[in-house]
Amino acid sequence: MRRIRPDTRLLAVSLALIAALSSCGGTSSSTGPSGPPTGTFNDLLALIDRSLLTGAALPTDLDSTAASVATLDVEGVRGVFALFPTFLTPTAAQFSDAGTVSVRTGPSGGETALDKQQLVVSGFTMNVYSTLPSHPAGVLLAFDGATQHRFTVSGSTSVVPFVDSVLSVSRPSVSAPSPGATITRSAGLPITWTAMGSDTTVYVTAVIVSMIDSSFSATATIARDIDATATIAAGPLTTLPPGAARLSVARYRIQRRDAGARRINLVCEAVTLRALELQ
Repeated sequence: MRRIRPDTRLLAVSLALIAALSSCGGTSSSTGPSGPPTGTFNDLLALIDRSLLTGAALPTDLDSTAASVATLDVEGVRGVFALFPTFLTPTAAQFSDAGTVSVRTGPSGGETALDKQQLVVSGFTMNVYSTLPSHPAGVLLAFDGATQHRFTVSGSTSVVPFVDSVLSVSRPSVSAPSPGATITRSAGLPITWTAMGSDTTVYVTAVIVSMIDSSFSATATIARDIDATATIAAGPLTTLPPGAARLSVARYRIQRRDAGARRINLVCEAVTLRALELQ
């Protein structure tokens, strides 16, 4: 069974469904005389992985059949990511061209356009939107629990135009585990943080990824932010090898919208990282 990086798997969009469009694995790609490059399903996974901030732990409770537009803050580096799946059959989807996708940044209300990256897989053009190619150091975007992140999508023949926003969240202040802590895998991993406030629409999840082999990870159950605690159970944690690991504690909000017949996940996520040692 193919393993993919947890950052990509936790996106929880319909990546498994587009596998039906791909005839084989591999990592080679080529560019024709014109148009986007061609590649494999694995190349598409790699493109999505490069388009997400390292350490992002996107929520597993996203509607996997809906489009997702997400603002991300990982330890102060901010980015925006978007996918617009269109189902070609009940079991296969294409990531559609949505035209120009932008986010309002800064107090002056300037717009930053996401880079539209295209890859042809089994004859279908896949479109992956991200600010990272042109803004690798991040974009100016406030994550404070008060600022609205406004998205503008110009639209295409597949995606209707829309303008909408999601209320931001702030990065969680994690009280346990402490940075560099040694964790006994068989005991599980309790995680605690200071709640952002009394908002019951804000949630927290966490994922720990082995730095010995990043294909191994374990995820906490989703908790309300106001509960201020979550646990990665011993069972999943013991599947990780001993040694260095990275814990991502992600506070997030999902606002679900409709744009024409298309469902949209508007996501804001802010992540605190911890380097840990597993034994």
